[in-house]
Amino acid sequence: MKKFILTFFFLIFISIVYSQNKIIDSLNYYDYYNMNAHYKKSSIRTKHLSTSMIADIVYDEMKKNGFKYVNQFQIVKIDSLKYVNSICYSEDFKFGFLLDDLIDLIPLKKNRYVVSLSKEHNGLDYREKIISINGSSEFLDFKTIPNNFYILKTDNYWYQESEIKNENENLVSKTFIIELLRNDIRKVLSKIKK
Repeated sequence: MKKFILTFFFLIFISIVYSQNKIIDSLNYYDYYNMNAHYKKSSIRTKHLSTSMIADIVYDEMKKNGFKYVNQFQIVKIDSLKYVNSICYSEDFKFGFLLDDLIDLIPLKKNRYVVSLSKEHNGLDYREKIISINGSSEFLDFKTIPNNFYILKTDNYWYQESEIKNENENLVSKTFIIELLRNDIRKVLSKIKK
């Protein structure tokens, strides 16, 4: 009988602990990735913030933080033969953001702490694809990117949505990811000398 009572209280304790909604934050959001999104008939879909949405958010945060002469999708000359397309660049502070748009099939937590996925896959900080009007293309490779650029990784800004409303409660939301991106940008900008 004593075992039964102990087991009963243990089960109640466990159910209370697991029934509480956990708070998703920048350190644990990868733990909430729902693998069911990979099944063909799943109601859950994984999405990433678009390049234009990321650029708009970066622009907004740079302006809010006092950066002047901020341009989106600015071509910036690195040296006589190399250019990058900065998603947002401040001419006043000579600082900008690049976007690594590589995406892993399953988002990995370690990717938040690498310079870029390009660095992980091919040893380069960044690659810029240049397309000629005749359709040919070439890559400008950057083993290291200058210090006045910060590389944002699209892979970090994923969220999941479900067609079934109550499933959304346990998924990483688009609202959360937008706020995560804003916080990431603020951290980077706070280190830039004004």
